[in-house]
Amino acid sequence: MKPTLAASALLAGFLAGRSLGWPLIHDAPLFHYVAWLLGQGLVPYRDIFDMNLPGVYLLHWALLATAGGGDLAWRLFDLGWLAATAALLYVYCRPLGGVVGAAGSALSPNTMRTPSAPSMIR
Repeated sequence: MKPTLAASALLAGFLAGRSLGWPLIHDAPLFHYVAWLLGQGLVPYRDIFDMNLPGVYLLHWALLATAGGGDLAWRLFDLGWLAATAALLYVYCRPLGGVVGAAGSALSPNTMRTPSAPSMIR
């Protein structure tokens, strides 16, 4: 394995661990609230006004129903989704750039998440 690829993998793991303490901010709390209202029996677009499509509410409702409404549950789900995306990038890019190119493309979203949210790093 090339040193740059190994360093990227270590950086991605380090940043994922550091992100476990991030709170819910921006849109996620609003989606959680709408999902909670759905769980209380309200109907989207009739009882709850929001412009987003119902898929995001169903995703948040499923997370609230299974893992609870805590910040850590959402972070674990978010990191799992990111890992699944990285795995799909690896599978897609392997025929195009070999193992190293595929691994590099799979790791790039993981290492780009922290610079986009510097205010959440502790």
